[in-house]
Amino acid sequence: MRSLKRIFTGGNESRRANANPDAGSKSRFSPGLCNELIALHDKHPDKLFSEKHRFGLKQFGTLIALDWILEHKPARALEMGAGNNLLFDQLIGEICDYWMIDDAGFYEPKQFAASATKRQNTTFVSGLVGQKLEGAPAGHFDLIFSVSVLEHVPPADIQSVSDHMYELLAPNGRIVHSLDLPLKYASRRASRWFSALKSSGFDIPDPTSFDEAGEAPGGSIIMEPMHIVHEFYGKTAKGDARVQAEWHNTTYIIDAGKKQSG
Repeated sequence: MRSLKRIFTGGNESRRANANPDAGSKSRFSPGLCNELIALHDKHPDKLFSEKHRFGLKQFGTLIALDWILEHKPARALEMGAGNNLLFDQLIGEICDYWMIDDAGFYEPKQFAASATKRQNTTFVSGLVGQKLEGAPAGHFDLIFSVSVLEHVPPADIQSVSDHMYELLAPNGRIVHSLDLPLKYASRRASRWFSALKSSGFDIPDPTSFDEAGEAPGGSIIMEPMHIVHEFYGKTAKGDARVQAEWHNTTYIIDAGKKQSG
């Protein structure tokens, strides 16, 4: 079994030589659809993740990534921002060389250390994509993926993160991400990532839009309510925090590979 602190030795070259995750994978930059989530639940009925919320955005993003991995069987996969989540260590660690990159400083130290001891199939790299790293070889990964992570990247860092993902990927490598965004600003904020990925050299189609009713080509988009609570200095007479706003989030699915020469 591979341990969390396993040092990269460059093994499994025969499996890597036969891996071509780009084959048969269709590029997309489009909102997740309700009928997609239903279909994924039908396909993977025993998989329930993300706070046990069957129809949440994280559940959808996790199923998208898992389904892609099971179908295309990348030899080496890197997950961005897994934190304390052990799902992919448990689900794919035995079928591919699974790596995780994250900054331990974002998490409660004891909890993060406890999660680390439970990982049996993970090569851990400390840091963040977009920063100078030791231990994550360029051109090494067939897949880089994340679930509900990219929306946390500061706008000023989006281009450097996109460039670094491109650098870390093997020639036929791909990225698969779920990008959760407030419905009201989704198209505008998604366009930042589209521009950055295009600039880095990814072969990616124009983002698919949706209308005010939440309809996109192919069906209705997934929406998840978000209750935003703000504690004003002047609270209610009972001392309760006031609910400042309520809105919905949706998610964009990004599936793209490097542009092929010739």
